[in-house]
Amino acid sequence: MAGIISSGLALVFIHLLTISVLGEYIRNQSLAPLLKMVLKINVADFIEKVDPLFLIWLVVNDFFKFLFLCMLPS
Repeated sequence: MAGIISSGLALVFIHLLTISVLGEYIRNQSLAPLLKMVLKINVADFIEKVDPLFLIWLVVNDFFKFLFLCMLPS
């Protein structure tokens, strides 16, 4: 039960964050609003182009999800 509540709160937080950064219209029109939000990251003209790291994180995360689902007993 705690996992359902915490994941629901995480989803609400991510949706509110993307709406506050991108705006409602762009967030609703975008296929990947979280990626668009990551593209906007720029810290003091030093840390830029964080999107490849984000995409690597997504691929690794999806790999482990798929691996976990394949290991579940049928």
